[in-house]
Parts: sequence; C-alpha cells; structure tokens
Amino acid sequence: MTALMDNQRFLESKGLECDIAKSQREAISLFGQNQYSCFLIERFLETRQSFFLSSWLRRFSKAPILFFGPPLSLEEKTSLLSYCDDYLPLHWQTDSSWNQIKKNIEMTMNAPAQYLCRSLSVDLIERSARINGAKVILTPLQFDILVFLIQKKDQVLSMDTIYRNVWSNEEADQLETVQVNISRLRRKLQEAEPRFDFILTIRGRGYCFHCE
Repeated sequence: MTALMDNQRFLESKGLECDIAKSQREAISLFGQNQYSCFLIERFLETRQSFFLSSWLRRFSKAPILFFGPPLSLEEKTSLLSYCDDYLPLHWQTDSSWNQIKKNIEMTMNAPAQYLCRSLSVDLIERSARINGAKVILTPLQFDILVFLIQKKDQVLSMDTIYRNVWSNEEADQLETVQVNISRLRRKLQEAEPRFDFILTIRGRGYCFHCE
C-alpha cells in the first residue's frame, strides 16, 4: 500500500489527478465511475490478474496501459507488450520515467499536449503554465481559460463563448464572472512577463489571445 501511495504522490506532484486500486475489482469499479488518460498496472506475481485487467481495459478505453515491475529481458518485454503499451521499472518515480508516461499519454491526445507562445509554455498533461521557465501559479479555472484562449489564438471570442466553453456550472452574472477571471489571469501573466500583453481586450466584442 505504501508503494501505491508513493506512486500517487509522484503523479499528483506532476499535476495529474490520480486514483489507486488495490485489486482488479477496485480498478474495474473506479473505471466505471471516471474517465482516465492513462492506466498504470503493477505486474503481480500472479500475472493473470494483470493480463485480464489490461485486456478488459483495452476493450473500453484507448488510454495507454503501462505495466511496471522488476527488470525484464528483451524477450520477456517484447512478449509483455502485447498486453500493454509500455513497461516501466518497479521504482519508476523519476523524471525519465515521467517523460515516458507523458509520451504515451500524448500519443492518444487529439490536441497538442503543449503550447508555446513567446516566453509562455503551457503543458496540458501537467496542467502547468511557465513563463521564461518559471511556473505561473494559476487556479484550475484560470488554467482552463488560458488553454481555451490559446487554442483559439488570434480569434476574437465573446464573453458568452468563453463562458459556455469553460464553465460547467451556471452562475447568475456570467459576463462579470468572465471579466473578473480573465482580469486576474491577465494580471498574473503580465506580472511574470511585463513585455507582452498576451490577452487583448477587443472593445464591444470580447477577448483575443495574441501570440505574435
């Protein structure tokens, strides 16, 4: 259980939301309640559990399935890859292993996993934004607004359009909510990078993310 908690803490430190399951039954139950972008399965001594679970997940999800466990020979690893997309060493909590996990997730995404604009970089997997390499501390909502604006860069977006595509709940004063949150997001970006104004206000029309 300690190893599972360590793995969870490692993934959460990278910006992911992570659930853990101690059995095949728990894993299937969690899958029925959530959507996942990646599955990490420990290769138990009783490998039939791992193989059954990976085969079952493959029927219902396109998310990458990664096994982790003791070192394998090339022949063993080749055979195992018929059940999973990649194999990680048992103690995989390193940056190189994290890059391996990210690479697998990126291959299944319909959109780019990272956006670059001048000194700003936005990582969708880590849910992080950096300017000149330094992390910009954003709330989850501010991050979602930023990603939507970047995905529609150089387009003028009305406040109503932004609200409908970012917010999941109904609020009384939607336009004021959008204005307040974009103002706070813009201030954080400008404090980190005073040379550029990434978010432009187009009077009477809305906002535009400018990347030139």
